[in-house]
Amino acid sequence: MSENSTQVSSSNSTSFINVPVDVAYVHYVTYTYVYPPLISLGIMVNVLCLLVIVNPKKGLKKYISMYVQAIAMVDLASSIFSIPAILGQGCLFNSYSFAVYYAYIGWNVVSTLRVISLYLTVWISFDRVLAIWYNAKFYRAQQNKRIIPKLVFAFVFPILYFIPMMCSGNVTAYPEGWYSQPGYSFSLNKTWYKVYKSLLVVLAQAIPGSFLVGLSVAIAVGLLKRKIEFEKTKQNRKFYLSITVLLINISYVVCTLPYSILAIFFINKREGRCYSEAHIEAWLSVGISIFMLWHAFNTSIIFVFNKDYQKELMFRIQSLKCCYSKGKPDNEAEDLDSEHSYIEME
Repeated sequence: MSENSTQVSSSNSTSFINVPVDVAYVHYVTYTYVYPPLISLGIMVNVLCLLVIVNPKKGLKKYISMYVQAIAMVDLASSIFSIPAILGQGCLFNSYSFAVYYAYIGWNVVSTLRVISLYLTVWISFDRVLAIWYNAKFYRAQQNKRIIPKLVFAFVFPILYFIPMMCSGNVTAYPEGWYSQPGYSFSLNKTWYKVYKSLLVVLAQAIPGSFLVGLSVAIAVGLLKRKIEFEKTKQNRKFYLSITVLLINISYVVCTLPYSILAIFFINKREGRCYSEAHIEAWLSVGISIFMLWHAFNTSIIFVFNKDYQKELMFRIQSLKCCYSKGKPDNEAEDLDSEHSYIEME
């Protein structure tokens, strides 16, 4: 076997393995009928959310959290980057370029974006705790000089976590085509990878997940102890915003727990999709599908209790309809100042 700098190897066997029929069927169903609708849903929902929270009208602008904007963008990016990943349906690829993409980028980018979204959720939960328990510190935490370093941390560290995974893939040449192995399957039995995977689980799942649970408990206790009085109008808005963040946290735990268990217990026995067993592939597909749903509805939870966001979304959609139906912007709609009351991020 020979290797070059891109870890392209030539198989000693004359042909590729015969993929079990049940494994091929699971791949066909999930990659053809399950993942595409979920990805389309994620793109559509996040685009609708971004219509409101990115470049909002002046009445809403100062109440939109930078964390919420970042989460919506990351969720949209996750759905978009899932498109080329699901194009790798078969075991062998005719295109060498796509085989390289699948081995080194593919699902690795989607996983990285998932961890970034988790870190951003932790930060927005931290702000909620400050708003409930330490109101004076909350206002200081909303300064750009304090928010931007947190955003940089949330983006940079997850990328650093996954660089070893991205650099350890492999592409094998067979007479029938190119076989692509991401790092988590190609380096499965290597000592360095076992240590790396343990650190990855701790840094990308255990630590932020523990923080998320702890912050959620602090938010729940603060609500139960009436740290936010429901009767007052302004506090009423803060109450609903706290409930929204709590729901986002609960949804993450519910959606990630099945996949985390499956990944920890099953992926160690999985040397590649085509060498796996049908029931393992099916359960992992269920976990990935749940993650896709979470990325689709994560930011949209903000709209559930927030009538002001709902009104602004409908206003934007109606404005877009006017633009396309008349062939030019509706000046009257543009001149309208928002008549809504907005929920403050406090």
